[in-house]
Amino acid sequence: MGIGTGIGTGIGITEEHRALAHSVRGWLARAVPPGEVRKLLDAGSPAPCGVRPAYWEALAGQGLAGIHLPEEYGGGGGGLLDLAVVLEEAAYGSLPGPYLATALTGAVVRRATGAGAGDLVRGPHRDLVRDLLRGLAAGERTAALALTPGTLTATPAEGGHRLDGAAPPVLSGEAADLLLLPAAEASGGVLWFLVDAGAKGLTVRPHRSVDPTRPTAEVRADAVLVPAHRTLPLDSALVRDLAAVLLAADACGTAARSLDTAAEHARVREQFGRPIGAFQAVKHLCADMLVRLEQARALTWDAARAADEPSEVRELTAALAAATAPEAAYSCAKDAIQILGGIGFTWEHGAHLQLRRAVLARQLLGAASTTTCAPPASPRPGRAANSPSNSPPRPPATAQTPAPTSPPPGAWRPARPAVPSPPPATPPRTCPPRTGWARAPYNSSRSSRS
Repeated sequence: MGIGTGIGTGIGITEEHRALAHSVRGWLARAVPPGEVRKLLDAGSPAPCGVRPAYWEALAGQGLAGIHLPEEYGGGGGGLLDLAVVLEEAAYGSLPGPYLATALTGAVVRRATGAGAGDLVRGPHRDLVRDLLRGLAAGERTAALALTPGTLTATPAEGGHRLDGAAPPVLSGEAADLLLLPAAEASGGVLWFLVDAGAKGLTVRPHRSVDPTRPTAEVRADAVLVPAHRTLPLDSALVRDLAAVLLAADACGTAARSLDTAAEHARVREQFGRPIGAFQAVKHLCADMLVRLEQARALTWDAARAADEPSEVRELTAALAAATAPEAAYSCAKDAIQILGGIGFTWEHGAHLQLRRAVLARQLLGAASTTTCAPPASPRPGRAANSPSNSPPRPPATAQTPAPTSPPPGAWRPARPAVPSPPPATPPRTCPPRTGWARAPYNSSRSSRS
């Protein structure tokens, strides 16, 4: 049910987007076949730092590295929705490497320049931003960013700032030439710094990630000096929202691949003389997977289009996408393994790769409960505003009338909790066991009754 197939994609995108998705899927099948991804899984160890994938030059030649960057910097002039379509297809093909991290970093800087944040296109940042975007669009540079400061701190130093501490796990940090790192100030604010991966005092060490095709890395700074012109006045909320949208698009591709894998297996695998897809239990699983995928896609595309809207709209749509898409990818990957049966649990099958990518997306964005917002308190429909359930909270006790710590003598005291009665001497009569998923407990005394 991918975008390129034109099936199940009636909301949110145009025919041009479908043509783009079809082109990207065809190129991925030729440039990065499943065997290349399997090699990374079988290697068992993360790739060395600074090594780019073999397909990187061809990816830049297709215009995918800068599809979302301005034409004046060598990009394709597309929007965030175009990039979301490409990222979904890249995830569908299990594209390894730093493409998602590099595209996200470019999108952050591009949106900041488009919004005029801090006059990045003028003043001391002009040459830095120009060289960065041109290098990313041409495929000459790779980049990654940390979503939160972690323990990184920024202290004013001569000619710039000094960075100390460690960032949270950085996606594809080991393959990045440039790192966009947030650091906390003593005043409580957050500053963003563009740091070379080989800067003195900066240590980048790849993790043994749950997804070996796109490992995370530990980035630690020990007295790293960053010049003043490499301090970018970015909006942390904007970075968070863009990361949510693009990671949600990646999760949609993972969910789509899991759905297609499960549906294809349900069509060809036969049991009891007919395909297992003919059984309602399997049908319901596949239908639920499709519903979750379509919901996640609609929210992700809406969030991608709202990237240029006011911050209230952008934050709401990004939060909805972040709360829905990773969970859809995770549940679809688990259901696909359930439909595949025993073969889905093996290392040789690729189903576990989709589960790994879904788990990584959840780890980066957090659980759904951290991205959803509680609705504002309001009276329930049909109830008066001064009803007991909607009445305002009572004021706390004042010092003049302290709350008693224990009831006075002779006052009413709460009753002790009731002691549960012992079980009956004769166990309840139950039904004999049946074949099926649920079995009722068998009562042996039933056979002695007349």
